[in-house]
Amino acid sequence: MPSALDTFTSNPIFSAFLSPDFNPAQFSSAVLSSGSAASRIEKLQEGLRLLDNQLRHEVLSQHQDLLHQLSSLKASESSISSLRSSLSSLQSSLRQARFELSDPHHVIVAQTLQLNNLHSTSLLLQSTLRTLRLVQKLQNLVNSQPDLEKWDLSKAAQLHFEILKS
Repeated sequence: MPSALDTFTSNPIFSAFLSPDFNPAQFSSAVLSSGSAASRIEKLQEGLRLLDNQLRHEVLSQHQDLLHQLSSLKASESSISSLRSSLSSLQSSLRQARFELSDPHHVIVAQTLQLNNLHSTSLLLQSTLRTLRLVQKLQNLVNSQPDLEKWDLSKAAQLHFEILKS
């Protein structure tokens, strides 16, 4: 028994339906303009019955395979749904992790800036303290000898140089 597709391919009326450029309006116009519209309609109905029978035969003969494919499709849909849920959960966890990491990062940046400022201030205070000590030594040297001629000028010059250098 030839298949419905073979029957359609060999039949001049039905082969038009297999063409990739089939135009229903053109086909209808050609059927109506020919004198045998009723016979063509009867042939088309016969073709529909043939197609219907062939389709039933294919469904019945491939029933187990179709059920298996349907089952596989449902399992795939279930897997995809589970995957979507897992992906959504993962994205939520990622957003939470970003949020939890951004706060400590901002704190670290602020505290690093504060530590740099404290270090700079500490260096400035050390330099100021050294300068004040040198000034105090120079004042003590000057005040210890009221007589200018007894001053230790090399020591005073050295202290003055150290003060200017710091």
